[in-house]
Amino acid sequence: MPGRFEPFINGGIYHIFNKTINKQQIFNSPHYCEKFLVIVKYYRSTKAIISFSSLKKFNLEFKKILYKKIQIKKYFNVEILAYSLMPTHYHFLLQQKKSKGISIFMADVLNSFTRFHNIKNDKLGPLFLPRFKSKKVTTDELAKHVSRYIHLNYFSAGLAKNFAELINLVGDNKISSRA
Repeated sequence: MPGRFEPFINGGIYHIFNKTINKQQIFNSPHYCEKFLVIVKYYRSTKAIISFSSLKKFNLEFKKILYKKIQIKKYFNVEILAYSLMPTHYHFLLQQKKSKGISIFMADVLNSFTRFHNIKNDKLGPLFLPRFKSKKVTTDELAKHVSRYIHLNYFSAGLAKNFAELINLVGDNKISSRA
C-alpha cells in the first residue's frame, strides 16, 4: 500500500476520521466506546511498549507503573485535541508530537480495538476501511471549526435530541471530548 500523499509533520494538527466496513454500528454500545477510549489513551504514549491485550498477563504493580508512565505528556506520540465516536465512524483532532506519531498511534489503536472486537464477537477481519482519512488543519480558525464540527456531529446526525442532551453526553465523555 503506497504511503500518504502528504506526510504528517511534528507539530502539525490533523482531522483524522474513518468509517466502519459495511456501516457496521460499533460505537452505539457504551462498552465498546469505553474500551476504544481506554485503548486510545494507552497507545498515545511511546511508553506503551506492551500490547494492550497482553497487559492482563502482568501483575497489578507493574500495570500501575506502566499506566503512570503513559500519562506523562512528554512521551505522547499525539496530543488528542478533540474526538467524537459516532455509531459507524470516528473523528479525531490530533497534533503530532513525535515522528510518525499519528501513523503509529492510529495503527496501534485500530489493530488493538479490532482484535478486542473480533474476539468478543467471534469474528475475523477488519472493522474499518483500510486507510483512515486525514485533513491538515492549517489555521487556528480552521482548528476551531473542525473542533466544533467534531463536537456537534452527534447532534447534527440527529443522535442527540437537543443541546442539553448533547452537553450531557459530551460532559460524561461518552461520545466526544477535549482530551
